[in-house]
Amino acid sequence: MAQELAVPLASQLYEMFGPSNEGSPGALSMPELMLGTVHRIALDNLRRIDFLQGVIQALELHGSYQIGVEFTRALREAVKQIQRQYKLPEIAGAGKRDVWLAWIDALIVFEGSLGRSGLLGCYWDVGDASDLPVLLLKGSTLSVLGENPAWMEAWLEAESATAAAQVESILYSEQGWGPGQQLIVEEGRPAWQLDVWPPRAAEDVVALVESLLHRMRYIPQPDAQEGYLAGAVGVVLEQTHGRIKRMLQQADVFRDITSYSWLPRVCMCICFCHYVEQQLQELHDNAQVMVTRLLEGQQQQDGNAHQEQRHQQQQHDLPNGNHAHPHHMHPQPHQQHNGGHAPDTSDGDQQQQWQRQENEQLSQAAAAKLRVLVSPISDFSTLRKEWVLKLGKAAAMGFMRLAVGECLILLQVCVVT
Repeated sequence: MAQELAVPLASQLYEMFGPSNEGSPGALSMPELMLGTVHRIALDNLRRIDFLQGVIQALELHGSYQIGVEFTRALREAVKQIQRQYKLPEIAGAGKRDVWLAWIDALIVFEGSLGRSGLLGCYWDVGDASDLPVLLLKGSTLSVLGENPAWMEAWLEAESATAAAQVESILYSEQGWGPGQQLIVEEGRPAWQLDVWPPRAAEDVVALVESLLHRMRYIPQPDAQEGYLAGAVGVVLEQTHGRIKRMLQQADVFRDITSYSWLPRVCMCICFCHYVEQQLQELHDNAQVMVTRLLEGQQQQDGNAHQEQRHQQQQHDLPNGNHAHPHHMHPQPHQQHNGGHAPDTSDGDQQQQWQRQENEQLSQAAAAKLRVLVSPISDFSTLRKEWVLKLGKAAAMGFMRLAVGECLILLQVCVVT
């Protein structure tokens, strides 16, 4: 019913937003216009067709059918068809990274606005698209990109290139090597009292990595998530590690890391590595906890289902002589109202199936994060330890030279006297 109601509106959307001529409503530079229009249409018509839900319930045809939600999903399918037929092929043909990212950002906002307005059937507070369940995102307007490997590859390439440019901007900025927000908050405390003394660049790199990991949620295909993590997060961390390593190697070339010109730089790089290592380890631990909890929850759910199945089998296998006489049996509520038929448990089974699929998707995403974070954590840790030892050795050698110099001075004084 909802799909039929949405057909004339979908036809008008095709006509208005399909062609992407510059200056037309469907221009590639204005994704918000089409998506915002669809959102308003869904909201306005939801109020007009809401009375039909009461009719469906009165006819006992509803089950779990919500006409407003299905109407919105039908409109969302129309948007997906416009993407397949017009927008994504044209964006791919244009070959512009900024256009890809603009459309992805607009689609994320669009999905969040539908969820926040209650149009997708979420019965909890939705702040943005990240609050939507994974299975709902799996059928979102973002999922269309996974239908064509070329579209997905172009998007991931745009994300990777943009992230790499952001890293360059962070690491080569003079402001990036000033005190970070942690030191500003901890004002009045000398640096040596802090566990780490991160420059602002370290905090900005970690914030970028966290935003990229968060963005992975909108990629429904597990293999595409792996490619995104390797091409965006992995490249960012590899690029960052390489830049810090080269800075330290420059100090090593001059063999004067304890001088006034090189010592502050070396210490900042060491603190940079320490901070990034700690934050990546925390992200890794959080992902590990999620995987463990999801596995434990799934095992518990499987155990409960197995016990329920055994209980039903035992009841079924009872000998006939142990059943009460039919004339002495008390009628059960579902027998009174449903003509003796057992209650429909398909909704409960479907809910369990959805939850299982949701957990599997979340577990796969968390496991992918674990794999991409392991190597960078080790790299930053190794680099930090190597240069802490070098710095300590250089300091010890300096003290030894100073002590030898003091001894020679004392010896000369003794000889003179």
